[in-house]
Amino acid sequence: MRALAFYLPQFHPIPENDRWWGPGFTEWTNVVRARAAFAGHHQPQLPADLGFYDLRCRETRHAQAALARAYGLHGFCYYHYWFNGTRLLDRPLLDLLDDAALDFPFCVCWANENWTRRWDGRDDEILMAQQYEAYDPHAHMAWLARAFADPRYVRVHGRPVFLVYRVTDLPDVRATIQAWRQAALSLGFDDPYVCAMANSQTALSADALLALGFDGVVEFEPNLRDVQVSRAMPEAPGMHVYRYRTLAERAMARPASDAPVFPCVFPSWDNTARRGWRATCIQNDDAELYAQWIARACQRVASRPHDERMIFVNAWNEWAEGCHLEPDLAHGHLFLRATAQGLGLDASEHAPRDETHAASADTAAPADVDVRLDPDRPLYVWGTGAAGRRVAEMLEAADVSFAGFLDNNREAWGRRVLGRPVVPPADVMGRLTTSAAPPFILIGSMAQDAIGRDIERAGGQLARHYLPDAGDLGVQRVHTPAPGHLRLGTWRRPACPICLSPTFTGTVNQSDAVCTRCQSTEAVRLSAVLFCDRFDWAHAPVADVAPHPHVKVQHVADAAAHVGAFESLVHYERTDALTSLCSRDVDLLLVAGVDEPAVRAAVQHAAATLRPGGQLMMTDTRGRRMGDADLAELARAYGLLSGKMDRDWPGWAVGRTSVCIFRRP
Repeated sequence: MRALAFYLPQFHPIPENDRWWGPGFTEWTNVVRARAAFAGHHQPQLPADLGFYDLRCRETRHAQAALARAYGLHGFCYYHYWFNGTRLLDRPLLDLLDDAALDFPFCVCWANENWTRRWDGRDDEILMAQQYEAYDPHAHMAWLARAFADPRYVRVHGRPVFLVYRVTDLPDVRATIQAWRQAALSLGFDDPYVCAMANSQTALSADALLALGFDGVVEFEPNLRDVQVSRAMPEAPGMHVYRYRTLAERAMARPASDAPVFPCVFPSWDNTARRGWRATCIQNDDAELYAQWIARACQRVASRPHDERMIFVNAWNEWAEGCHLEPDLAHGHLFLRATAQGLGLDASEHAPRDETHAASADTAAPADVDVRLDPDRPLYVWGTGAAGRRVAEMLEAADVSFAGFLDNNREAWGRRVLGRPVVPPADVMGRLTTSAAPPFILIGSMAQDAIGRDIERAGGQLARHYLPDAGDLGVQRVHTPAPGHLRLGTWRRPACPICLSPTFTGTVNQSDAVCTRCQSTEAVRLSAVLFCDRFDWAHAPVADVAPHPHVKVQHVADAAAHVGAFESLVHYERTDALTSLCSRDVDLLLVAGVDEPAVRAAVQHAAATLRPGGQLMMTDTRGRRMGDADLAELARAYGLLSGKMDRDWPGWAVGRTSVCIFRRP
């Protein structure tokens, strides 16, 4: 199986980009400007192992190839920019051709788009146009001849693979393909194996593309044709957010074909770095789902002739589109290992401790339990109140059926809630240890500790027969060549985001829960979670976040809400009075426990101090919060955008909270 990753060469300066975007422009220029648009948004996406590299550096190109090879990739597919003899960003490919020691296969894809100012919103300003009326296929093939003749070049049936990105832009596709073949033969090498990209830019089916004369078709992803936006974004108007699982499952459901159709898989996609609040975001944190998609793609071509057992991955290094296998600070080698897993390889020896932070010896780390179930096991939700209904709605949203509800209230027995029966708990718990497919119970109730003890007295075991905090799970169906299963997320005991301790006095997820290790209160923990969520650092406790001295945070709270760990991470200012803060260009302003006059004062302060993309987050207004319409009017008066975020952080022992957000455009 050959897996080829698309490779972007825009990581070195060129005169054209200097002229259009400013001296020294590379893809990194966009990457570092990105800002998170909503809680948990992975922006900016910053490189880990390879750093902010320059592709003019030979060592960088060799390090990329070594890393890709270690995790099972066969080669790179370089984007090739040809404008009637004018070439852009061609140095990495030319340096590769000059470097015989770089033993890593490659091919090229003609990215035959006009270059416009779409990154800054001016789509109608063309920087470099494709002028097909003057296009010379023979001259194009003559320039590519050196690459096609290279022994490292990827071939199918002995013919060099040549991809075309926007096939329907070509005025006469059939004639152009024929001209390429004739030119190649006249130049003394085999005619190219020409592949069309079936992407969002064409409505033609694979069969229709093959009928035009293409040798193969690459199902380029993400292809958002006929896919609905999954959620509204009040925090980021204009942003389009899609569910990764929707695209993955749609692609995995495609049958294998006798035609030369090559699947494409992507780990995630988010072009916020280029498009700002007009971005398309398909964020994915589930490396296992990505690995399943890789495995399914391989399965679809496994019966093809040997040379046609080929899949594509988008992409190796599309950093400004949030689509890269190269390690970043958030995920490390996670998706590289998933790539190897999907390809059926063992990459355990290439697994440095990169994306997880080990707790210190004296830290009581919470236990993670990755729960997977046979789909034939009946699911029950314990609790018919608001929490239980949330669990049921989560299951229905994931298209996972469940048998019914359990409730200790005898008067509820026999009733139906959300179309499901309510049954006595004893009827279900009696089958936990006697059934070949024992039921599984998801607890959606404030009395989860007592319910858990009842289940265990009946012989049930945590994670084997039941889970508390079920509203925080991410249920999904898993599609693999082997029998599928249900994955109930990764359950974690409620932990303190400051020190990782799972032990509290008081009621966990309520305002009286105090961490017995670091003595943090709910206000402290909420500030920490909002801080990390804002900058996409919520995957680790505050103590494990890498320092980011360029980030400026202001925190307005009383002394009890002071989170000292911030001070070593960022440029951090804390005060109990808004008036004492005077610095500018702030990335995040946190304000806790405010009434209406303080809300107005905070918005006025934010308008004067936030840098573009900066946010004001206000929490815990003690029931005196202004209405949504008043907040929106207040935001408009100061040139800000407003939204409200209702979040539930049970995994971090914070609980359900409503947060008002203001953003400076």
